Amino acid sequence: MQNKKPIYYVLAVLLVSSLVFLNYQSNNNELQGSLRNKIKNDGAKLGAVLPNSTIDLYTYSVSFDMSKQELWASVCHNINQDFIDANSKSDISVNVDVELKGDKIIKLERSSAKITLTSQACDKAYFSIPYSLGLTLGQTYTAKAKADPDSKYSETDENNNENSTSFLYDLSSKPDLEVKSIVYDSVSHMATYEICINNYSDSTATVYNGKQVRSNVDINNGANMTNNTHILGTDLANGKCASSTFASPSLNAGDNLKIKINTDTEKVVSESNENNNTKSQDFIY
Repeated sequence: MQNKKPIYYVLAVLLVSSLVFLNYQSNNNELQGSLRNKIKNDGAKLGAVLPNSTIDLYTYSVSFDMSKQELWASVCHNINQDFIDANSKSDISVNVDVELKGDKIIKLERSSAKITLTSQACDKAYFSIPYSLGLTLGQTYTAKAKADPDSKYSETDENNNENSTSFLYDLSSKPDLEVKSIVYDSVSHMATYEICINNYSDSTATVYNGKQVRSNVDINNGANMTNNTHILGTDLANGKCASSTFASPSLNAGDNLKIKINTDTEKVVSESNENNNTKSQDFIY
């Protein structure tokens, strides 16, 4: 006949098993909690991101200001509480690269944006584009910006980190060369012309200072008599005109003397008005 174990024996076995399981579960939870804290603390020290904590960075817009010679990219993010919890700091620095494409390709010096994790606000990464960079006036360029180019951060969407804009690289207010006057002295047979330049701003000066403007003198629709050179920023600047005096060729008394001055013959300066670079006037010898 099969022996049956008393009910209290069965209950005792179940009680012991339960205690063993609960003790194991408690130890396991403590171990996992300890590991999580260690990873988090170590990660905070190293500036690392915890596994499975991702962010979504995106380049919202790219803009260019010709007057400031400056370009900027607005970088934003979608708030992720897991990512916030995984980082000890309230903000992160995001690198941004910009490449310009036009008649040439230029990679600008890297900049960065400061992203506040607990706010939806965006931040701008600024890039200086000085004239010395060698961009061509009158040329259209496309600026492509990319946030987190080295994939420092694990993201839910890697396809929205880039954005671009196109802009015309030209002076917002162009200078204007003008042949102001021609004066002739019938006694000495000497003539003087004066050339001035308007709207010669600081940004314009950065482009043109030191460059040479040539002016031709034509007498009676003949060969050029002189080919004078005037230096921008030195001879020609805001409030400063350049002049040159020359002797007319020998003619008979009473003959017609037509003097024509043509400045910037080599089109060195991109002007707001190209129609006042030439002036002619009739005199009697």
